[in-house]
Amino acid sequence: GPGRLTRRRASDEDAQLNEAIQRSLADAPPSPPAPPTPEAPVDQWRTEGSDLLGLELSRTENDGGASVRAVVVSWLPADESDFLDADGRPAALYKIRYLDGDLAGDHQDLEAYEVEESTDAPDAPARSRFKYVYPPKSSRGSWTTCIKVNNISTTAGCHRTQEDAARAIDALLLHHGKRAVNFPGEEEATRAAFPDIG
Repeated sequence: GPGRLTRRRASDEDAQLNEAIQRSLADAPPSPPAPPTPEAPVDQWRTEGSDLLGLELSRTENDGGASVRAVVVSWLPADESDFLDADGRPAALYKIRYLDGDLAGDHQDLEAYEVEESTDAPDAPARSRFKYVYPPKSSRGSWTTCIKVNNISTTAGCHRTQEDAARAIDALLLHHGKRAVNFPGEEEATRAAFPDIG
């Protein structure tokens, strides 16, 4: 019937159209390659020229998370970086790679002071052995203290060693009629070491 004839005629027309397209493509000169699109300049991170390269760091995952290791893998000098510090001056950036924890393999860009604050220093262990005593933020910093006494956050000061900071916490607790938590049984020595605390 007429339906078949129409279908055949349509498929014949499709075939003729496809042949015409193929012939015109074969006869056409090749199109010139597209001009290269200008790319934004890519920062060239350096792997030499800084004393901080290769330095192993101790960082904290998220806020108050576990301590994880990282290493400085590359850097951008201040004159090549588009980063401005808090004072609006160009600053160098240091790329670190996390070595363990949930962030293992991830990279982060830090300023020099952030790298230095994350350096493992022999006199600044990552955690204190004592309660309510917190490590220095830099190798030259002090051990800090913070405790709630009678529902009020208070400090027993900053101290050169974690032992002094721990004893200061105990002296503060004893002053408020509480038990010593860091050097139990050494109350006399604690009171003698910090007679004015409270």
